[in-house]
Amino acid sequence: MINQLNLLLKILKMALLFSMYLGLSSCGIDVKGPLANAIVKVYTLDASKANFKGDLIATASTNGKATISGLSLPFPLNPPYIMEFTTGANTTDITTGVAPVITTLRIIITQDLLDNGAQIYATPLTSMAVDIAILKAGVSSAQFATALDTAQAQVKSTLVLAWTTQ
Repeated sequence: MINQLNLLLKILKMALLFSMYLGLSSCGIDVKGPLANAIVKVYTLDASKANFKGDLIATASTNGKATISGLSLPFPLNPPYIMEFTTGANTTDITTGVAPVITTLRIIITQDLLDNGAQIYATPLTSMAVDIAILKAGVSSAQFATALDTAQAQVKSTLVLAWTTQ
């Protein structure tokens, strides 16, 4: 999995550097659009399990507008949770109108997200941060928050490196 993450980071970096070489003042890489009719699963965070996915505590889906519908987390809430969006036979990237290329997206639901009522968007970048954090946290759930902060900073710094060197 680490090789796939490193490859994706290298590809994104090369695309940004290439756009700078061409003299473009701004560019963007549309790697994933909102997923309509995707499967949504929420897991407890458990460092002793593969990919830190503990018990499955909620399932839902996204509707035709890619909005999560039917999600109900059990009380009392005890974040962090791993929220995972996966594609099914009828899943469509509403930006392109076709089946998504990236079939699984993840994000960590934290107490801060819940307290602030923030919208939850799982993207390839949040998925990379989650995967890097899992690799860095080792076998400790207690170390996960720090590992997630570090992973988010790593993803951000890797992807904006090209912009800061303009």
